[in-house]
Amino acid sequence: SSPDEMDSSLKKEMNVNKIAYLFVLNKEGRSYKYSYVTDDSKKIEFCVFFDDTIKANANTCCSTISHEILHLFGAEDFYDPYGEMPQREKLAEQLYPDDIMLTLVNNVNDAEIGAYTAYAIGWTDILPEECDTENWWN
Repeated sequence: SSPDEMDSSLKKEMNVNKIAYLFVLNKEGRSYKYSYVTDDSKKIEFCVFFDDTIKANANTCCSTISHEILHLFGAEDFYDPYGEMPQREKLAEQLYPDDIMLTLVNNVNDAEIGAYTAYAIGWTDILPEECDTENWWN
């Protein structure tokens, strides 16, 4: 069966409108969030975690899982692994140094959800003034 059929079937069975899928793979890799768009433009979103990374980084496991799940709600990475938004990473380091979308922590209780992440995931309707700048978006 297709992912769309599986998604529709589970939604009907569970009597829900949306499902967030979390996959743990028994192989090496880097955790990520992915959006799959079906033929009829339905979006299925999921997070992929790698068993070896979770086991190797037991202290940051909860932080990693929380970080990836927040992507499903609209949170954006503050770090810049591909060099596409270097200004955002620099600003985030200044403005939100402990934000879960910037840094992993040993204890997830020490992670923060900064003002921009709160805005991105819908906890507030107020875009932080310091993020409404050209530097934030470049």
